[in-house]
Amino acid sequence: MVGAAALMLVVSTQAQEGGFDREAFSKLVLAAFEKEGAKDYAGAFDLYSKALEMNDQSPAILIRRAFCGAKIGVSREVARDLKRATEVTPRSRTDFMTLAWFYGTNPFPQFRDGPRAIMLGQKLLRESPSAETYDILAAGYAQMGNFQMARNMIQEGLKLFPETERRVEMETRLGLYNSRKPFIEEWVPGLGK
Repeated sequence: MVGAAALMLVVSTQAQEGGFDREAFSKLVLAAFEKEGAKDYAGAFDLYSKALEMNDQSPAILIRRAFCGAKIGVSREVARDLKRATEVTPRSRTDFMTLAWFYGTNPFPQFRDGPRAIMLGQKLLRESPSAETYDILAAGYAQMGNFQMARNMIQEGLKLFPETERRVEMETRLGLYNSRKPFIEEWVPGLGK
């Protein structure tokens, strides 16, 4: 999942490029992210919706709203948001990270795309290596069935960034990859399994 700092980056990038109330947009997105973190998915969905009314050009915000929509059972909106997210050009690092993670880990087979996750992840890795980018690449490789590369990416990420907040999750995913299983994010219990 995208962190608050990364979401702030997408908010500032989107606000700089658009002709809308930047401060209001930023407040909506950050409030939505806080509600999502508190598992108030309906509240987060509503706030992401209001932000998207101001600016619907962020794949990251579309995917976050779709995630919240899946949690509250609004499947029509989820499908629409996911389709739109794959059509919008990513502009911020957060857009690229969210899309790459989504392509490599989402529970919807029609939207999984390991090669695209890897392509976006490699771009991120070239620009700004982090544990998260290695984790993204690992998910993409696992999605393609290349579990050796998935393991290598996780191990390299943990070696280079031993203090990462993602350490426990990355080690868990390494166990999946050792068992030759991809990581599929659980949006709704049982979906994608």
